[in-house]
Amino acid sequence: MAIASCPLRHVFTIAAFKHKAETIAPPESVTVLDVEEEPAENDISGVQHTSDSESRAYVIFTSGSTGSPKGVPISHANLAQLLAWQEHAFELGPHYASVQILPVGFDFGFEEILNQLCFGGRIHFAEPEDTLIPSRYAQRVTEYGANLLYVTPSHLEVLLPALNLEAFRMILVGGEKFSWKLWDHLASSFSPQRRIFNGYGPTETTITSTSHRLASSDRETYSIAASLPIGTPCSDTRIYILDVARNPSPPGVVGEIYIGGAGVSEGYLDSASREQGSRFEPDPFDDRPHARMFRTGDIARFLEDGAIEYLGRSDQQVKVNGFRIELEEIAQAVRHAGADQVVVDYDQSSGRTNPLVAYITLPTQADTDLRQLHQAVATRLPIYMRPHLIVLDELPLTTNAKHDLGALRERYFSNLIESPSASPDSDTAVEEGICRIWQHLLGVPFLKPQDDIFEYGASSIVILQARTDIEERTGLAVDLSSLFEHRTSEAQARHLLHSSFLHPSPSASGLPSRRNSRAFLRMRQRAAARSA
Repeated sequence: MAIASCPLRHVFTIAAFKHKAETIAPPESVTVLDVEEEPAENDISGVQHTSDSESRAYVIFTSGSTGSPKGVPISHANLAQLLAWQEHAFELGPHYASVQILPVGFDFGFEEILNQLCFGGRIHFAEPEDTLIPSRYAQRVTEYGANLLYVTPSHLEVLLPALNLEAFRMILVGGEKFSWKLWDHLASSFSPQRRIFNGYGPTETTITSTSHRLASSDRETYSIAASLPIGTPCSDTRIYILDVARNPSPPGVVGEIYIGGAGVSEGYLDSASREQGSRFEPDPFDDRPHARMFRTGDIARFLEDGAIEYLGRSDQQVKVNGFRIELEEIAQAVRHAGADQVVVDYDQSSGRTNPLVAYITLPTQADTDLRQLHQAVATRLPIYMRPHLIVLDELPLTTNAKHDLGALRERYFSNLIESPSASPDSDTAVEEGICRIWQHLLGVPFLKPQDDIFEYGASSIVILQARTDIEERTGLAVDLSSLFEHRTSEAQARHLLHSSFLHPSPSASGLPSRRNSRAFLRMRQRAAARSA
């Protein structure tokens, strides 16, 4: 889709993906080049450098209101204003080194690459396993002498137990709300030698539009705010908070964020995207010719000192792990996978690790297997967009004939409580218990002990919660890395039962769960006897 939407002339890839790229790219208009080949082996005769400040530097696809991703082109001029501001604000230079943990398809991750390359810093690309296991990422930080971290709030919470924050001179956080709980965890590390920033900005306005440096006085200064403020505008960036009539909202009054200035993109790539609810509008507050502003769909308010408190979304877009997601895009993928009616819900108040749930009905005549449906959804959506699937006979409606989310959420809770046992042939209660935990966290009631948890959406954040739940249920300490290495409930239970020593995990009272520890000790002894 990206190749079809973008007027590409050249695709640079490696040998492993060259054939696939050649299959997708139209051979009459796109040249595929292998970066690992010697220059003589590549035909570069047609490659010309013709870019100027208004030329497109890159295109990133973001979730669209129509259910289809939209390409956002960013020009060299857009980037130049951002990089110039960040060089000064963050004092970037060769003294910084980072180990990238953000996906390169996430524009915040692209910002990290640009900043390090443009200002002489060093960047090391972690292996996928290193980004999943906090202890391994911490090892890479030490190994490479990293002192700069780009990270989302949810990922930082996962990393904190393993990281030595003293190693970092600067931490740049963005992509999601920054909770006061996370602020509390970091408060002890505030110092003039270590700077921590919370940033905000949509893809359409070139990655970062506002920034706030954390301070020990934040709790007192912003006591009325529900989360840490996103700060004040970057240079040559204008932030407006407007009411429905496009009038500026006074401090303390909620409105929608509009962004103007040098970072605003030219618009979406294809005309169809522009025609369907374009968010790019003339900027009535800027006297410069052709000035435009972007309507973000984000709700916020100005605080007394001019800082901005982000409150949430005004539409069906949500943020999961820093990625902006359109709920209709998820619903469309689930329908294409074989569902009939689909309602996708994003419920953060539930306390679930994954707040995305798809309530579905199946076609009357279809013999649809839920496991096959789940696998079909997995082929259409990346892990961070995969919802829990809850199958119902019908979707409840309100008196106004709209889907009743309250009733649907009650059905979700009942579904979990009434879920059948993990498997009648589970070998042990440990295996059964661990499988039940994964069923709940992943929202997959049919998950079996032999199923690979990563194929059903397990992530580092989910695994961190699983460790806590397993420890609470068993009274035993669980090595976090073992949950990554052993990918099924069956293997995880076997590892727990056959580990060399029992390590009690403190319960809420500060003492091991004696009943659970004894029960699991007996199970371990029986398991050892069977394997002897």
